[in-house]
Amino acid sequence: TKLLSEAVSDLLPDYQQHEVTNKDSLDVYIQHRLLLEARNRGSDEVRDPKNQYPPELLRRFELSFTAPSNQKPLSIRQITADRIGTLVTVRGTVTRATEVKPAMTVATYTCDQCGSETYQPITGVNFTPIDMCPSKECQTNKSGGRLYLQTRGSKFVKFQDVKIQEDSDQVPVGDTPRTMTLLCKGENTRLCQPGDHINVTGVFLPVQRVGFKAMMGGLMSDTFLQVHNLERVKKGFEETSLECLPEEEARALAQEALFYDKLAASLAPEIYGHDDVKKALLLLLVGG
Repeated sequence: TKLLSEAVSDLLPDYQQHEVTNKDSLDVYIQHRLLLEARNRGSDEVRDPKNQYPPELLRRFELSFTAPSNQKPLSIRQITADRIGTLVTVRGTVTRATEVKPAMTVATYTCDQCGSETYQPITGVNFTPIDMCPSKECQTNKSGGRLYLQTRGSKFVKFQDVKIQEDSDQVPVGDTPRTMTLLCKGENTRLCQPGDHINVTGVFLPVQRVGFKAMMGGLMSDTFLQVHNLERVKKGFEETSLECLPEEEARALAQEALFYDKLAASLAPEIYGHDDVKKALLLLLVGG
C-alpha cells in the first residue's frame, strides 16, 4: 500500500501548484508552517529528514484493493497461517460493530526549546511517543528539548472495529462458529451493522505487540483482517416475510415446555450463543 500510494502521489500534481478552493484546517495549518519555515530558514539550508513533512500528512486520497470478480469468498476456518500477509476475501455475519472513533496516522510534536516540529507516521495499532527532540539544533546545543504532542497538527482517520463469525452453512456439524476481527479505516467504516451478511476483502495480518506484552506473548500471536473493501450481501432479516400463525397452532406452541427457549433462539438465529442476551431482548420486545 505504501509503495502504490507513493506512485499515485507522484502522478498527481502538487497541491502547491494550484490554489486550493475549499481549504480545511489541515491545509491552512500546512500552508502556515511552510511560510514560517521559509522565513526562519535559508534557501540553501537542508532540513533535517526527521523534521520533514511525511507524505501521509499531505495526501488527500485513500488507496484500497479489491479481489478479482471471479474469486470466491472463503470461510473463516479456511484462513490459515499460510495466508498471513496476503489479500483474502472472507464471507461472514457481523456480530459486533463498535462506534467510529478517530485514529491517529501522523503524530506532530513541537519542541519546547528550538520550536521545531517533528512528525511520526503511525502504521500499526500501537505506537511509542517520542520524548526527546531529534532536530539538529537541539543536538548541537545539547539543550535536551522535550517534545509535546500537537493534536491540531496531527492527522486522524475514522476507525471502527468489527467482528464477524461464520455463516450457518459454513460450520460443520457439532463445531462452534469461528470469529474474526476486522479493522476498518476511512471510508470503509459505517458500512455494516450487526446481523448483516458481508463479503470483506483485506490483508490478513498478525497483531503487533509492544513493550511488556511482546515479551510475555511468546511465539503465539492474535490475527486480524485489515479491510480494503467491504460489500454487504443482504441487510439482516428485513426481507423476511412475516406470516401470522393460525390460532390453534399458536395455542399448541404456548403449551410446550420449551416455548420460552424456542422464542429466544428464534432471535438472530445465525448468531451462535448469547442465550441470556436473546432472552433479555425477547422480554423487552413483549414487555410493552
